[in-house]
Amino acid sequence: MVQGTIFLNLASPRSSLFKDIIEYLGLDIEIAPKTDPRLAANFPLQRTPSYLGSDGFKLHETIAILVFLISLKPAANTYNFYGKSGYETAQVWKWVSFTNSDMVNAFVHLLMLAKTQADKEKALSELETYAGLVEKQLRETEYLVSNEITLADIFAVQTFRWGFQTCWDAKWLSYHPYLENWFYKVIRNDPIASRSLKTFSPVEKAKF
Repeated sequence: MVQGTIFLNLASPRSSLFKDIIEYLGLDIEIAPKTDPRLAANFPLQRTPSYLGSDGFKLHETIAILVFLISLKPAANTYNFYGKSGYETAQVWKWVSFTNSDMVNAFVHLLMLAKTQADKEKALSELETYAGLVEKQLRETEYLVSNEITLADIFAVQTFRWGFQTCWDAKWLSYHPYLENWFYKVIRNDPIASRSLKTFSPVEKAKF
């Protein structure tokens, strides 16, 4: 029996990781697009991701759904989602929250809401600051939390992918060697992130 249905906009970094997690964990969850009428019928805000369980359980908000789906993982699965201590778990959620809120919101302003060149430059400046914070961390640890990949990394690369499709090109990446090294290690080697991103490459020339 299908466990439930998740409604996704796979172009969005808030949704794109879920398909790979579901497939990796072998969960029997239907993946439906945001145009599916069941989304509007069950979730008035019609936001993605949203989850509808076969028992009628309803859940929205990215982080809440991440917690729930990972809780369904098979007992034999040993993927290091949350790190190996309370300290590392807190760091995981810090980075997931940061990329899901600050970074994604800045991209939304740049790509969808900016009306003037000044608006675009402000958003680009914010994104440069945020990328700098990530790179600073990567000078201290191989990955965002420790020297092992966690949920923080596989979620964050979804947002950086958005940047590498639009405003951060191959030349920009060459000036950020720690970010470049981290990004490619995660998308090429991680058993979850590599499912969709293994062959991804940044645009040759930024659009902004």
